[in-house]
Amino acid sequence: MKRLTPWYGMALLAVTGCAPLAPVPTATQLLIAQRGGWPTATMTDLERGRISYLERCAGCHAPYRPERFPSEMWPRLVADMRRNANLYNPEDETDIVRYLVSTAEDARTAPDEEKIR
Repeated sequence: MKRLTPWYGMALLAVTGCAPLAPVPTATQLLIAQRGGWPTATMTDLERGRISYLERCAGCHAPYRPERFPSEMWPRLVADMRRNANLYNPEDETDIVRYLVSTAEDARTAPDEEKIR
């Protein structure tokens, strides 16, 4: 299978509108991240993780909604895909994991009426 370039992935995202697959970080997700092992996390960190996730993962496949997997699975899943996603910088991997874990945990703990939106 031919590996797609990150630019192709970004063009694909622009055309298909993958933003709903990777929601914009919220204050609740930031609090989850800060309480979950990243006490100095910022909204900028979460947004950087979101953008990296979309850029790096969309080069090979459509990104998964963060809540598709339990929050505790994301670190291993990202580590398993590290090479395919060209995540050679540990900070990039941390950004992605922090975003996915906090977003998945937020979706898991949100009241049912919020999940409908």
